[in-house]
Amino acid sequence: MKWLSLVLIFFFCVQSFAQFNDSTHYYARFASTGVINKTDGANSYVWSNFATYNIDKRKYFLNTAASYIYGENDGGLTNNDFATTASFDYLKKQKRLYYWALVNYDKSYSLQITNRLQAGVGLAYKFIQDSTGREDFTISDGFLYEKSNLIDDKLGKDDYQTVRNSFRIRYHFTIKDILVIDGNNFFQPSILDISDYVIKATNTLSFKLYRWLSITAAQTYNRVNRTERENLLLTFGLTIDKYF
Repeated sequence: MKWLSLVLIFFFCVQSFAQFNDSTHYYARFASTGVINKTDGANSYVWSNFATYNIDKRKYFLNTAASYIYGENDGGLTNNDFATTASFDYLKKQKRLYYWALVNYDKSYSLQITNRLQAGVGLAYKFIQDSTGREDFTISDGFLYEKSNLIDDKLGKDDYQTVRNSFRIRYHFTIKDILVIDGNNFFQPSILDISDYVIKATNTLSFKLYRWLSITAAQTYNRVNRTERENLLLTFGLTIDKYF
C-alpha cells in the first residue's frame, strides 16, 4: 500500500532574557509548533502556540503565559484548547523557602472543559539554588480554589467547586552550555475526594546548536480524572533565543 507522511514542524521563539540580573528584568517568548500527517487513508494536524512574559525584580518574580492548541483528524475536531496563567513568587531570590500565588483559567475541547478557574497560594522550597540560573530544582505545595464547568459523558454538564492541594515539581538544568532540561509538573487532588485529581506535566529537552539556536523536544500531558479525559502532545522543533 502506498502511503505518504509529511510532518511540518515550526518552532519560533523570541526571548528578551539573558540571565536575570541588576540590569535585566524582563523575559518574553513566543512559540508556534505544527504537525501535519497525511496518508492514503487519513489526514490530521495539530497547531500549537505559546507565549510568555516574565518580570524579575529583587523581591518578586511575575510570570504570565498563554497557550492555544488547535487540531483536526479527518475533518473532525480534536483540539480547541486555550489556557492562560499568572503566577507570583515572593522572596524567591533571597531565600530557599518562599511564597507563591497562582491564578489559572483554561478551556479545552479535548479535555471537555467548558470553563475552569483556579486560584491559590502556597510555599515553595529550592533544593538546588544557583544564582546564575543554570540549575534549579524546586518543590512547592499549597491550596487552590477551583470553579469548573465540565462535560461528563454520563452526567452531561458538570458544574462544581472544590479546593485542591497543588503539589508541583519544577526543574531546570544546563549541562555544559549545550543541553538544557526543563520540567513543570503538577498533581492536584481534591481535598474532598482524592480520586478527583488533575495532572499537568510539561517537560522539554533542548540541544544548543549555537548560543542562540537549539533543537527542542517538548512533551505536554494533561488529565482530568473526574471525567476520565486526557491528552498528550509531543512536539519537535527549533528554539531561537536572545539575551539582553
